[in-house]
Amino acid sequence: MSSKLKKILIVVGFIILVLVLAWLIYTLFFRTAIESVNNEPAANLPPINGLPAVNDGSFNQPVNQLDSGLPPLTGEPGDTTGSDLQREAKPVTPARVSGVALTGRDELRYYNREDGKFYRYVNGQPSELSDKIFFNVEEVTWSRNGDRAVLEYPDGYNIVYDFRRDKQISLPPELEDFSFDNSGDKIAAKAITGQADNNWVVTANYDGSGLKFIEHLGDKKDDVQINWSPAGEIIATYREGIDFERQEVYPIGQSGGNIKSLVTDGRGFEGSWSPQGDYMLYSVYNTSSSYKPTLYLADMGGDYTGSFKLNFGINTWSHKCTFGIDSRKVYCAVPEKLPQLSGIFPELVGESNDQFYEIDLSTGGRRLLGIPQGAGVNATQLNISAAGDVVYFVDQNTGQLKSMPLR
Repeated sequence: MSSKLKKILIVVGFIILVLVLAWLIYTLFFRTAIESVNNEPAANLPPINGLPAVNDGSFNQPVNQLDSGLPPLTGEPGDTTGSDLQREAKPVTPARVSGVALTGRDELRYYNREDGKFYRYVNGQPSELSDKIFFNVEEVTWSRNGDRAVLEYPDGYNIVYDFRRDKQISLPPELEDFSFDNSGDKIAAKAITGQADNNWVVTANYDGSGLKFIEHLGDKKDDVQINWSPAGEIIATYREGIDFERQEVYPIGQSGGNIKSLVTDGRGFEGSWSPQGDYMLYSVYNTSSSYKPTLYLADMGGDYTGSFKLNFGINTWSHKCTFGIDSRKVYCAVPEKLPQLSGIFPELVGESNDQFYEIDLSTGGRRLLGIPQGAGVNATQLNISAAGDVVYFVDQNTGQLKSMPLR
C-alpha cells in the first residue's frame, strides 16, 4: 500500500470518527427534549387572584394554544404594520437615564446620567428630587415608595440616599445587588469578598446596621438573584441545573428553613414578582424554543409552588416586562425577531426592534398594543401608567427615557 493511499485512508477514517462522535452527541443531548417534572396539582385547588384554576386544562400550555384571533407573535406571519398599531415613542428627556422606577401613582423617578441628578416625572413634567449631584452612578435600587435609593459606583463604593431627609449613609463596599423590602427600612444584598467561603446572602437595616448572614453563597453568586418578595419572606432565588433542559429554583427565606422549590422547563432563569408576591413571572430557554427566552408564570413561595405553570409562548425576557397596577395584566416589550441561541447569548440580538404586548392573566389572552414608529426601540425598565394607557421605558438604543401611548 502506497504512502499516499495510507494518508487518504487516515483522513477518511478521521472524518468518519468525527461524524460518529457528532451523531452520538446529538442523539444523547439534543435530539429530544428531556421531559420536565410534572408536579401533581392539588385536587380542586381554587383560582388564586382570579387566575385560571390549576386543573382547568391550561397547565403548562402555551397561550397560543389557549386562545384564537390574537395578533401574531415573534416570527409568525401576519400584518403588524397597520396604522392603528403604529405609535410614537417620545423622549421624556433628551438625556441618558437609568434607575427608572414607578414609585407612586403615575410618578416616575430616575437618574440622569449626564448631569448626575435625580428627578421625578409627574404630569408630563420633570423636576429635581434633590440639588445634590451624584457622579458616575452605576446601579440604582429604589425603595418601594421612592424615599430611599441604594447607589452603587464602579469602584465598589455604595451609599444609601434618603431623599426625604436629604441624608447620605455609606454601606460596606463588599455588598452588591440590592433589594428593599416593602417598608423600605430593610435591604437584602450579596456580600462578596475575595474568598468564596466568605460570600453570603445578607439582610440589614437600610443604613447597614443589624447585618444578618442568611445563606452561604460560595462561588454561586451568578446563580443567585436578590429580589425581595412583596409578600415579605423570600429575599432571593437560587437556580441550579438539573439537566440540559431544566433548572430547579430555590427560594431563599430571610428566616431560614426550607421553602418549596420550582422546577423550570428550561435554563437561564430570571424572574420578577407579582405585586402581591404570590406569583413569579420568569423567562427560560430550551431546545423547543431554539434557545430563545420564553416567558412563563408560576405560583411561587407556598405549598403549591409550581402547581400552576403557564407558558405564554412569547419569546422575550422577564426584565422586559412589568405588571400592571392591579396585577391582573402584564406588559412586555417583545423583540420582533430573535436569533437562535439568544437566550444563551443575548449579545446576538443587537439593536432590537421591540413591539409591546399586553397579557391578561385572568384569561391567558394576549394582544399587540403598539409598534413604535420610525427607528426601532430596545425597551427595558418598563413602567405602566395607572390607567394602563401609557408605557414608560428606557430605550437601550439611545439611553433615553421614552413614553408611548398604548391606546
